[in-house]
Amino acid sequence: MSKPPTETIEQIDSPIKSPFIEHLGIQFFRLGAGGVEVRLPVTPELLNSAAMVHGGVYATLADCALAAAIHGQVPPGQMVVTLDLSCRYLRAARAGVLRATARAVHVGRRTAVAEGEIWVDDVMQVKASGSFMIVSRAAM
Repeated sequence: MSKPPTETIEQIDSPIKSPFIEHLGIQFFRLGAGGVEVRLPVTPELLNSAAMVHGGVYATLADCALAAAIHGQVPPGQMVVTLDLSCRYLRAARAGVLRATARAVHVGRRTAVAEGEIWVDDVMQVKASGSFMIVSRAAM
């Protein structure tokens, strides 16, 4: 498996703020070349009964990263909502910081596609992709 990008990152405000994301403590960073990195420290509350990160935590982090990668490329006043999300679980972490990297693959007028990975240290945990609908914030 290839290592995650080592580009310079800059912390940014969440482009997809919500009480849920803030409750989890997810942090958003900008990567070079239009990508994003989303981080979440592993805490006991995020573990399943086998003391591994719950699959739903990985899916949530992937969804946040993929949406954030697209959000930076849509016009002001618009937002993205998830149409589908695919997560391929490769490993399971017990500790550390989950780092999701994502980039937009296609951004059209009405739909967009992104892909990314979730890492702990240099080990890929999840490979993810998703498609999103671009909608007016006023319509929501």
